[in-house]
Amino acid sequence: MGNTKTIDEQQIRADERARCVAELRTYSADRMQAAVSKVIEGKDEGFASVAHAAAVERAARLLESGELTVPQEVFAR
Repeated sequence: MGNTKTIDEQQIRADERARCVAELRTYSADRMQAAVSKVIEGKDEGFASVAHAAAVERAARLLESGELTVPQEVFAR
C-alpha cells in the first residue's frame, strides 16, 4: 500500500509539473508576441520584454526536463 501512495504522489507531481509547463509556455508565448510588437514599435522596454519572455520559456524547459523538480523553483530562478 505504501507503493500506491508513492505512485499516486509521483503522478500528482508529474501532472502538476505538466500543468505548470503548459501555463508557462502559454504565458511566455503571449509575452513574446507583445514584446516583439514593442521592439517593432521602437519602444525602449521591448528588448527587456523579449528577455523576460525568453526566461519564462527557459524555466518551462528546465521544469519539463526535470532540472527544476518543484514548480515553485521556477519563480526563484
